[in-house]
Amino acid sequence: MSTISLDVTVLIATRDRAELLARTLESLAGQRTEAQWELIVVDNGSTDSTAQILADFAPRLPLTSIYFPVPGKNRALNRGINIARGSLALFTDDDIDLLPDWIDSLFRASRSFSGDSVFCGPIVPKFESEPPDWMRRHWFAGVAFADFRPDQGEGPLVGKRLPCGGNLAIRLDLLRQYPYRDDIGPGGGDFAMGSEQELLVRMSAEGYRSIFVPAAGVAHHVGRRQLANRWQFGRARRFGRGEARLAEDGISRRIMGIPWYYWILVPLIWLRHQLAKFQGGFWVLQTGIEFHRLLGRALEHRLLTYKPELGCRKAPPEECGIRPVTDQFYTPIRGGNAFVQSALTRPYDAP
Repeated sequence: MSTISLDVTVLIATRDRAELLARTLESLAGQRTEAQWELIVVDNGSTDSTAQILADFAPRLPLTSIYFPVPGKNRALNRGINIARGSLALFTDDDIDLLPDWIDSLFRASRSFSGDSVFCGPIVPKFESEPPDWMRRHWFAGVAFADFRPDQGEGPLVGKRLPCGGNLAIRLDLLRQYPYRDDIGPGGGDFAMGSEQELLVRMSAEGYRSIFVPAAGVAHHVGRRQLANRWQFGRARRFGRGEARLAEDGISRRIMGIPWYYWILVPLIWLRHQLAKFQGGFWVLQTGIEFHRLLGRALEHRLLTYKPELGCRKAPPEECGIRPVTDQFYTPIRGGNAFVQSALTRPYDAP
């Protein structure tokens, strides 16, 4: 495990989104800050031109690149955390454009609020094509588009809101006590959402509050396909799976592993969704989200009933897929000319 010797580490996990990643890296190359920082990008098994993009940006960024093909965004981030050297870890995604003062704003806030360990900034959707106004205002926009814009000044987040993973900073010493869970979050195919939320809920339960930093703004790229009902319904199903994975439901009576009353609710909401198709627009989206969210919860309850080890709702972290982070799975290659030369011949040393 690395020792802390820098102010900031920026961490990104990526997979097969080379074009979007290039935009994120461009915005990182334009950062204005006096903080001593590094960038760690964990390639979670990309098969596109991600390796070449990283090689192109290596001379312009304090970049460390890791190839880690075992599926799972959380696993990839835990590997990056293991070699991080910055006292403050900044998380963003490979489809985010960052304001030039993003690093500096979060770093300065970490100094101003020296007794706090979790920081975040606003996320504004940047649409490839304009959605209907009602879709922008829908409550699900926060889930579908990572729209996160609390109406408040700098300071502790008001209410029960939690930060989003695309614009999040956590002190490294705390992160190493609270690693990401391996059993939740993107990992190829369908998955239970809520990896950052699960982590933040654990921290919040221990008394760690989140500090909102309005100046640390980012823009989240939203493609055309993400406006389609089919994509949003899939998102709602994964959201429902995450709710079931993380929540204590206290339900004892089940049929085939599914809470008994779901057998009534699911058909009723499905019928409501079918009737809404005659109304179109908002009601199709609204009822579709309700149906697929509940369906996701039902499917996850069934899965957890027959594979309870996946849920680990009450078990300690070491029994919930959170394993000690080790170096045996990858070989890091640091930035500079050596990285470029190596990447052109063999992009990464795979495990």
